[in-house]
Amino acid sequence: MTLRKSFSAIIVAAETHMIDDGKPYCECCGRGVRPKADLLAEEVERLRQSCRAAGHLVTPDDRVREETAAALLGLAVGTLRNWAYSGSTLPFTTVARRRTYRLEDLAALLLAE
Repeated sequence: MTLRKSFSAIIVAAETHMIDDGKPYCECCGRGVRPKADLLAEEVERLRQSCRAAGHLVTPDDRVREETAAALLGLAVGTLRNWAYSGSTLPFTTVARRRTYRLEDLAALLLAE
């Protein structure tokens, strides 16, 4: 099982089973589940470390350039540009004619796969 698929399985478990009273397990089946926010924070940190290890710039507000975002997602830069033109749900910010993407948005996309 790949890392992405295992994260997806955990997210499905967290979304389909109720977590009440702050208990770290599902009351209906007893399985341990983790809140989606924790998974997202861990994925953002993993992406941040990957960028630093590869020498890519991460801004103080956790933004990366279009080329870095494409590499983290395993996509071509052209794919991200096509998504931007088509009005995709992946938000970006343009500063000085350069698109930047938040690591949190990239992590959410990776976890949704």
